[in-house]
Formats: sequence, C-alpha cells, structure tokens
Amino acid sequence: MASSHTVARLGLANVKDIDSSALAWDTGFEGVGASDPQRKVSEVKAWAESIKKTYDLNFEGSLSSGNNAVSDSNTSASNSADSDSNNQSAYCNTDDSGSADGTGKIKESGLLFWDKNSIPDDIKPYVHNITSKKLDWRLTTPDAYNQCAGFSQVYMNAIWSPNFTFRGNGNVTAEAVAKVTGVKVTTTPKAGAVFSSDRPNHTGVVLHVLANGDLIIANQNAVKSGQNAGTSKDYEITLAPKKSYAKDSQAVGYGDMTFTYPGDNSKYKLHW
Repeated sequence: MASSHTVARLGLANVKDIDSSALAWDTGFEGVGASDPQRKVSEVKAWAESIKKTYDLNFEGSLSSGNNAVSDSNTSASNSADSDSNNQSAYCNTDDSGSADGTGKIKESGLLFWDKNSIPDDIKPYVHNITSKKLDWRLTTPDAYNQCAGFSQVYMNAIWSPNFTFRGNGNVTAEAVAKVTGVKVTTTPKAGAVFSSDRPNHTGVVLHVLANGDLIIANQNAVKSGQNAGTSKDYEITLAPKKSYAKDSQAVGYGDMTFTYPGDNSKYKLHW
C-alpha cells in the first residue's frame, strides 16, 4: 500500500468512520466502484462492528511508512518459497500418530495461531506429515498463492486422491468441494475435511478434532501467513475452539463454519 495502492492508504488515513473506511478500501485497493454490488456494504459494516466490539477497538489508528511497511510482494513470495522447502521438518510431525478424531487433550485453549515453525509440542502429534514435494502450487492460480482458497486447493490435493479442482472464495470452498466430489456439506468437522466460514470469508483444512471438540487446522492468510503476513505459498496452524466455529458464532474467520469430507464418496481416499 505504500507503493502501488497509495490512494487506498491515504484514503484510510483520513477516514473517521467504518463506512468511509470500507469505501476507501474498496475503491482504492479492490478497484470496484462505490455503488458496485460486490461491496456488500451492510455485511462488511456488521463484521467491522463485531470486530470493533470484540477487541475493544476504541482508539485512533495510525499508518507508518517506516520499518513496519508492507514489503514487496515479489520478495515475500521468493523468501516464503525458500523457507517453505527448507523448514518443512519444523512444521511436520514426522512421527505421525494417526490419532483418531475425538481424542487428545492439550494445554492450549482459545483461538490461537502458530506459524509452521513454532508449533507447541503438544500440538505436533496431531499435525500430519505433508512434505514440500506434495504441496504442488501449480494446482491453483498465481493470484491465490497468498490466499486461503489457494492453500485449501493445494493442501486438499496433497492429502486426497484422485485429485480434484475447485475454484471460489473461501466462504464457498466447502460447497465447491462438495459439488465436485459428489458429497454433502455438513456442520460436523472431521480430519481431512475442508472448511468454509462466511465470517468473513475464510477456508482451510481440518487436521484433527480433539476430545473436547476443538479443532486443529491448517490454513493460510489468517494471522501468521499469506497476504496478512506478507508471505506467499505459505500456511499456519490454528486452534479453533468449538465455541468459535459453532453455528451462528461471530468469531472472525472461523464463525459459522461448514465442512466437506470427500471420503464420504468411496471414490476418494485420504492419505496423510
């Protein structure tokens, strides 16, 4: 935003309310018109109000062009690719336990995020071994290399066979996978299932369902990876509490989640 989208950056610096902020972002960054129906003004405002209330964001923000400025995307993508291939072992649990869903207890609680190189020891037994060779980013498009939907496409094809192609934003990924694999979308999580959340627009893959119903998931562009972290072809591990993904939950990125498990069709086989 400090370079190619300066208009958006300056617009955001001068707004005083949520409506003006959304308008500055949509027109200056997303490149849509003020009256474009894609903007979904009322939904965005509702999400923003929820976030503001949840995190008590009643203070003035600021924009800096110093060391915290967003880095060049090409550099980020290159660095991420190198890091991904060199540090897979730190992310992977090479002694995969193959633990069944509905088992296991961990000390962590709440909605938590870890990059692939900083996973707590008690989480590692539930993180499956996906090597860098299996993550074939050619299965998605370059514009999705730093997005959650791109990661779900690549990751699902790393663990399921035969491969299948699906497209769409994060909030419709579960539906897209269900359509192409011939199974149903459910509200029941299962290891190996892709998830979608419409709060606001996110997707990822379930790695394990703990005994208390909490989920350990892999996803990109949440907090520690992807566009939000200035990286590309990346991913992170998230602990999503049961209360966060329950129906009508307002949890940002994980509320009201739905799941699609290709294995409900005997044609598709899961291999971690």
